[in-house]
Amino acid sequence: MLDLRAFILLAGASLALAHDVDFQQVFGADSHPSPSRQSWTKERWNGLVSFAAAPPLRCWGDDEDIAYDVAVIGAPFDTATSYRPGTRFGPNGIRQGSRRLSIQALNVPLKTRISDFLVGV
Repeated sequence: MLDLRAFILLAGASLALAHDVDFQQVFGADSHPSPSRQSWTKERWNGLVSFAAAPPLRCWGDDEDIAYDVAVIGAPFDTATSYRPGTRFGPNGIRQGSRRLSIQALNVPLKTRISDFLVGV
């Protein structure tokens, strides 16, 4: 009998503490302040993700006159497969994996640096 009384007491307390949640107010557009323009400034933007954090060149744009040795242009194609959408994630996977590399990093076993062989970096 004591268990039944405790159950009724807890059920009554939970009903007394329960309240209606207005999800429009909680998740509405007015509840979150709009992002300030400062959050979109150059200091807060991480920039383009490039291989080994190399500065990207716009070879068909402003940087057209700069000589470069290697150009990597990705065009993933995985429409020939079904239920295996892996190819389109490949270029981003390579870029994410190369984040620990750097153009200025020294390769200790080979005693060389990538930037020693690059023009215009």
